Amino acid sequence: MLRSLLSLEGRIGREKYVTYGLAILVGKLALLVLIMLVGGRLAAPLEPSGDYPSGRWTFLVILAVLDSLALWPFIVLNVRRMHDLGVNGRVVGWTVVAATVLGLIGLLPPPEALPDWIKGFPPILGFMVMGEYLLGLSVTPGMSGPNAYGPEPRRFGAAPA
Repeated sequence: MLRSLLSLEGRIGREKYVTYGLAILVGKLALLVLIMLVGGRLAAPLEPSGDYPSGRWTFLVILAVLDSLALWPFIVLNVRRMHDLGVNGRVVGWTVVAATVLGLIGLLPPPEALPDWIKGFPPILGFMVMGEYLLGLSVTPGMSGPNAYGPEPRRFGAAPA
């Protein structure tokens, strides 16, 4: 399993993609809950002056490190899944960049001339792009037989050939 989460080479089938992806998500959420329970006071609300207390910055740094640690296995899973479809893994980078840019646009203050219903649209669009992408990778069957990226991945529980 560790090779599947660290190496960009080879292919990964739908079952393992969904299973490993959920394992990464559950692990990340469990760590987040643990950090919030143990260090809940670090996530103190804003001080009356409007500044973040130093503990709040510590909490945000811990969350950023967790996100960074979970990003590599996420990228590896997606690249290997693209390989199973016979597509170059660089497509993953473009999808992540597009969703990130749309999310960051949502952090900017919107121009006042925009109607209220459209002001929150960029981050929603970013979630839609990533959701559609991840759902597509989860349900699209891979190529049968070997391709340029390696042999066809085995299913869970299948005997080695």
